[in-house]
Amino acid sequence: MNKRSLILSGLTSSLGIFITKAIGILYVSPFTQIAGQENTAFYSYGYTFYDFMLQLAIAGIPVAAATLIARYVAKNDIAMMLMINRFMKRVLFIVGIIFFVLIYLTAPWIVPLIIGQQASQESYDITLIVLRFVALATFITPVLSSYRSFMQGLKEMNHYAFSQVFEQIVRVAFLLGFSVLFVNVLNFDRIYAVYIAMLAASVAGMFAIVDLYIKERRIIKSFNIDKTLAEPLNVGAFLREIFSISIPFLIVSVLSNLEGMVTLFGFNSTMLSLGINEIDVNLLFTIIMFTTRKLISIPLVLALGFSIAIIPFISEAFTLNHRTALRNHVYDALETVLFIGLPLVVGLFVFSKEIYYIFYVDYSFIGGEVLKTSSLLSLLMIVSPVLVNILIVLQLRRKVVFALTLSFIVKLAVFIPLITLIGYQGAVVSSIVSHIVLITFNLVTLKKIYGFNYTRVRSRLFLMLLSTSAMIIVGYAFLLLGWHNIIIENRWITLLKLTVSGGVSLATYIGLSWVFGLPQMYILQRKKIHGSN
Repeated sequence: MNKRSLILSGLTSSLGIFITKAIGILYVSPFTQIAGQENTAFYSYGYTFYDFMLQLAIAGIPVAAATLIARYVAKNDIAMMLMINRFMKRVLFIVGIIFFVLIYLTAPWIVPLIIGQQASQESYDITLIVLRFVALATFITPVLSSYRSFMQGLKEMNHYAFSQVFEQIVRVAFLLGFSVLFVNVLNFDRIYAVYIAMLAASVAGMFAIVDLYIKERRIIKSFNIDKTLAEPLNVGAFLREIFSISIPFLIVSVLSNLEGMVTLFGFNSTMLSLGINEIDVNLLFTIIMFTTRKLISIPLVLALGFSIAIIPFISEAFTLNHRTALRNHVYDALETVLFIGLPLVVGLFVFSKEIYYIFYVDYSFIGGEVLKTSSLLSLLMIVSPVLVNILIVLQLRRKVVFALTLSFIVKLAVFIPLITLIGYQGAVVSSIVSHIVLITFNLVTLKKIYGFNYTRVRSRLFLMLLSTSAMIIVGYAFLLLGWHNIIIENRWITLLKLTVSGGVSLATYIGLSWVFGLPQMYILQRKKIHGSN
């Protein structure tokens, strides 16, 4: 089998997620115009809850499947790999049914926890319908993830990435197309746009399953395996192996997403208790957990891409006890996400109001301030999932669980005090504090147990920070000279000016990093690695 590099697989996966996120950002503005700003909050509730339940439903088993598939492919045991693939599909189908029933039946009790006990009956009824659409999506998505785990385990990240893009295109096309039909043509109430948006996830998932099913059949036929030669599957031993991998991943996924759940279940009730009216609370929740989260998802694609891609590479190097390759995979992943992610984060930080205005127009000053703070959070969120996945594959699951539990406790402890002290921004700042704790603990753990030396990473990070500092100076020079004025400019003029100012700032980063030799050092490092092999 062709051995793709971690960097190529990571960037391929990241590209797919980037296109997916870009499409996801672009639909928000027209969708908000169709659904109405007052209804977008209900989509935010459903979107945030769906994201958590999705991670909970698919976290452990698909990752276990990808890990085991990669392991048996490395051993050239294709017959066992195919049996694992078939078994996991059945398991994930059952998981989907369980989560559908669970969410559908418990939705009436979950709704008040999200919107707050003081919310209106109308808000309750709408949110209940939204959560029941979420139930349908959490049935479809685990099935889809079983096909994606097969591609991930085989390092077929091109198919994996295309599947994500294809699913998103179908979802947004269905969402916008039928929203316009129901609201603008058939004159249904604008809240139906929210219901259609939630249904779109299920429709897109079914289309993506069909696409991956066809590709999987072709790949399996290419192996040309005589199934009669395959040994019978020891179900007991296999289940023990599955649970030993999937349960820690499941626990880790739940703990990783509890940070968002603190905001989902705690923000409205806290703000309402401080005397903020329901309309303003809904607006602020939408800005914090939906619109700005969409924008910071641009740099986060690197973390998602490399978190997906790193699993089979680390698993293979660890299984074969290739310590040099293992260290280099870890360093490559960290350096690459930082090198590409830092300028994206700086761009969001410096031009936060302008970027928010271009995408959403309304409430750009409040949204811009939230985006500025959230950009700092995104830098931490780039690194933390990559480190978490590295520790899990290196069988440091207990350490990861402890780190995530500690991070969650910190978030829970500072959430309400920070909101009380500094207002709605406390929700974001509390996440920043918890992620700092998580990253610090994981880096120290890797160093103590596996002897990772971060000298190479630190030296290159220092040069990256010098390059981004120059980028910040150039960006703020444009702002201080009055280049941008969103009060009197329309969004297209702002976009044109941002292209210039952002482009010059980014060119400064690229040019200075080239002068420091960052890309050249990386190329030389890769040549040394391949030469030693």
